[in-house]
Amino acid sequence: MWNKMVYCLGYILGQWFSNSVVHFCLLLSFQPQMQS
Repeated sequence: MWNKMVYCLGYILGQWFSNSVVHFCLLLSFQPQMQS
């Protein structure tokens, strides 16, 4: 039971982390274009 909970938590954290990293990279790539 604990293994399944840890696996689900790790999967959710992995999804959120990858999404936030992609969002951060998009912000960094779009910011110079918006400023200029």
